[in-house]
Amino acid sequence: MKKIFCVFLALAMAFSLCACSTDVRLSASYVEDGEVDEMIEQSEAIVSFNAEEGEGAVIGIDVSVPGINPVKAILTVDKNGFGFTVPGIDDNYYVAGWDVLKEATEENTGMDFSSISSFSPSDLPIGELTGIFSRYGGLLFSLIGEGTTSEESDAYKLAGLEAEVAAEVITISPTEEEWAQFFTSVFETAKGDDELKSLIEQVLAMAYNSSEDLREYYDSAEAFAADTMEQFDDLLDQGLANADSIAAVLSGATLQVAVGDSSIYAVKVSKDDMSLGYEGLGDFADVRRDGLFLYFGESASAVLVNTFQNTDEAFTTYATSDMITLEITATVSKTERTTLGIPVSYLNIILEDMGLYAFADDGDPDTVFEVGMVQDGGENAFRLTAKTDGSPSDITKPDTEPVEITSMEQLQEVMESIQEKFESANVAA
Repeated sequence: MKKIFCVFLALAMAFSLCACSTDVRLSASYVEDGEVDEMIEQSEAIVSFNAEEGEGAVIGIDVSVPGINPVKAILTVDKNGFGFTVPGIDDNYYVAGWDVLKEATEENTGMDFSSISSFSPSDLPIGELTGIFSRYGGLLFSLIGEGTTSEESDAYKLAGLEAEVAAEVITISPTEEEWAQFFTSVFETAKGDDELKSLIEQVLAMAYNSSEDLREYYDSAEAFAADTMEQFDDLLDQGLANADSIAAVLSGATLQVAVGDSSIYAVKVSKDDMSLGYEGLGDFADVRRDGLFLYFGESASAVLVNTFQNTDEAFTTYATSDMITLEITATVSKTERTTLGIPVSYLNIILEDMGLYAFADDGDPDTVFEVGMVQDGGENAFRLTAKTDGSPSDITKPDTEPVEITSMEQLQEVMESIQEKFESANVAA
């Protein structure tokens, strides 16, 4: 019941941001090992929206499931808070401020939203990040030794993307001693890097506040950070002790970078007869191709390659792989939206013997969106469809005197009472 309420509330909050009024019919099908789930097939839900931009929303749901009494509910949201009623089970119209929801959400999820509600872009540690990137980027330049070469090429071959570009080609061939000095410098710098450790501790504090499991295991965020940072220091000590061994493994490896026109066309790491690299070409304002490849002689095999196209009408992306059966196609319209305000969009994923798809469109017969999965030639499948004819909804805010909820405990009691009444009604039925 609580999870359904949270989903219901999320929908209401989403549609309160736009002007929308319509009734949407949800239906689903589920097939497992070739057998159709008749209960899901015969179930449906009608979700009604009525929202005025910036003024809040009323959302209603009417669920019909075979063998269970129909369930109706109405939820309202505005800038001050939310309200709900479940006619036929509990006719009271309960209202609460957003502070109650915040308290209830933190209690049930283990998340602390105080830092989120007060967050602003100025809180980002831009200075620390810049210093950290500069510090370790500078260490990377220590690999540029006597074995480094640079040459201009009018026709540098991008074997994976099957293209040629004019580029400056920089080849870095560190010696084993240079690799060892590099890793020693990295580990030693990290051990005394208070800015880096401070940033990691901030991330750990966020992880602690968002994880109920961590909150159960550790008494405080500080205790969690202290334990993790001790392990981090041990890892750095192990890295220092094994810097020579790491260098021996990388000895003989070369790094090749092709740059030009303020762009990085390629980055390739080679060792013995094996090469792994990235290639990128084009402009995100028009057509852009990027890929990760394995190289064998003059040929390349795509680990993953993606083509992104930006037109006046839509964004389109298409990704494939030579390593596995994978095909991803996605299109998001810039100009067309569905009745619910969702951009007209399409997504199709083929991964080995499984297909996943989703689309949002007001095409015939009034389908707003559909998501689904097909596997094993249809032996296992799932589909969820939402349809509407676009007519305005007549759902309205309850006109009964509201009952105010002022605390998380009171909200929990109300939810438990509604659930008990619902279960009793279905037992009686």
